[in-house]
This record gives sequence, C-alpha cells and structure tokens, in this order.
Amino acid sequence: MRKSGFLVLLMLIITALCVMPAFATGAKEEVEEELEVAPRVPRSETLMIDQIFRYQNPDNFNFWVPGPHTPTRHSIAYETLWFVDQQTGEWINAVASEPPAYNDAYTKMTVKLREGLYWSDGVEFTADDLVFTVETVMANDGMLWGSEFNIWVDKVYKTGELEVAFELKKRNPRFHSFFTARWNGCYMMPKHVWEKVDDPLSFTFSPPVVLGSYTFKDQDPQGYWDLWEKRPDWERTPLGKTKGEPKPKYIITIFYGPSEKKVLAMLDHKLDIFMNVVPEAFESLIKKSDTARSWYKQYPWAWQDEFDCRLYGFNPDRFPLYGEKDVRWAMTLALDGVALQTEQLV
Repeated sequence: MRKSGFLVLLMLIITALCVMPAFATGAKEEVEEELEVAPRVPRSETLMIDQIFRYQNPDNFNFWVPGPHTPTRHSIAYETLWFVDQQTGEWINAVASEPPAYNDAYTKMTVKLREGLYWSDGVEFTADDLVFTVETVMANDGMLWGSEFNIWVDKVYKTGELEVAFELKKRNPRFHSFFTARWNGCYMMPKHVWEKVDDPLSFTFSPPVVLGSYTFKDQDPQGYWDLWEKRPDWERTPLGKTKGEPKPKYIITIFYGPSEKKVLAMLDHKLDIFMNVVPEAFESLIKKSDTARSWYKQYPWAWQDEFDCRLYGFNPDRFPLYGEKDVRWAMTLALDGVALQTEQLV
C-alpha cells in the first residue's frame, strides 16, 4: 500500500499522538509491558513509525537547506504557521493563532501568533523568530523558501510581540501557502540560536531546538533510526494547545528496508505505521494480521488526492513544447493515470 504522500503521514502521526495509532498492529499489552525498544524505553510507551529510507546525513537537522531527508522529522519536531487537512479542508492554526488577514488588494498579510509557545530549550517564541526566519532565508542564497520570498516579499516586520506584517511586491492572495503545511512548509527558526551562526547553509542545527512536542533524544549514527521523547512542557507547544497531551512518551522512526521487511516488522509488533509498500505486501499483512488496517478498509486502501499523490508537471514557459495546451493534453492522455498511482516505482 503506497501512502499518498506526506500529508497522510502527518495526519497519521497527529492521530497517533493524540489517541495512539488506530493503524498499528498492536501487540498484546501484557507482552509490550515487558519489552524495551531501547534501554529504558518501554515498547508500551513508544510509537514506532516507518522512516521510509535511511538518512544519509543523520546528524543534519537543518531543514532550511536542500539535502537533509525529512519524511518524519518535520512532522514530529518542527512547526509552521498553519496546517490544512486536504481531505476535509479543515484549517488548523499551529504557530499562528488564527488564519492570515489580507488587505483588500492582497498586497499585505498580517499574522497573529499563538501566545505561550516555548522552544524546547525554554526560550519563549515571539514575532522576532518569524521575522528572523524570513529574513535569514532571503539573505542566504540557496536556502529553501528564499527564492520565493525574494520574489514576493518587500518588507517583513513585527507590529507587536505576537504579530507580524508582510508587505508584498505584488498581489498574492495565497502567500500564506508558503507557511501552510500540507506535507511541508516554512518552519520557524529559533532566533536566539541561529543569530549566532556564521554560515546558515552549513549549520547542522544538531541537536535541534524545536517548537514541537517531541525533542531529539538519540539516533543511529548510520541513519537507520531516530528516537524522540515527549517534552515535559508539552502544553507549551502548538499540538499541546490545540489537541491536548500527546499519548506516546517516545517516538522511534526506523528504516527496515523493502516492503517484505516492513510487513515482518509490523507482524512482529516492531512497527506501528508504515508507508510505501507494494500492494502485494500489504495484502499479505492484512491476511495474516487481525489488527492491521489501512486508511480505507477497501481498495484503494490509501487516500489519494490531487496534491499529495504522484504527479507530473509541465513548465508552460518552455515554448513551444510545453507552452502549447494541445501538447500537454497529448502527453496527459498518453500516460496511464491508474498505473502512475498504483505501481511501485523502480
């Protein structure tokens, strides 16, 4: 079963954090209480998530540069202003306390930030962090979101300790999308940490100081797993303020390898959530397990939407080929959309 992108992962993690996973295989409680997945880390208090692949640079937590892999880390530890559930359309305020406010011309966006948020090192989050984040990525060529912000942002400044204004170079009623996580978004930087950094492009930000409810605890130096622990001050995080206390004390993300190994790990209660497996492997799991299930109980099992499923795109500025509508239609009709969504990539 191939999940339809990172939004599904994000929603699974949010669900699991609040109520423990409905998608887990669930070992018997009396057995789990006797097991430890790491020294002094009980299995019964741990959510185990498929890491999808092995981290090539496991010690690099700089999510503002291309390179560091982020299949699960950004969902656990990092925060942006908003989330949107694309399946339901629900708008979720995270670091921001309410949706963005635009002027009539859509050339200015004002953001009100949530009160009482704290970084994992105990420093309070303020408007200075958001302003610093935007100015830093704009000032350092090669940082993620920098090119987009340089196209759109004329000025960014705080209008209060918890309010930030963006003056735009031109009309953009969807400027907020850069800070709205479907599977990714511009995350907040702790100014008090990053303002001391000489080269933001090479800074590894390890260990990371985060706004999320879980902090980094340990990892495999070869990149096969990460261990995260619930913050003792979880109530001072966006998740804590919007959904309540996360249930698992620990989260382990772990890479098992190909589909068959993920299935074996799930059957052996060493994995609670997995993604990116071939349909045959998923069918095998369902036949052998009474407790494993998918997003949907029936085919196609995973949720597909127009954004997070596999897609192909055209650059209409590349004339004369992709700029011609008939050419794009011809290529679209020549592709097998069903196979594109269901077949395993090689």
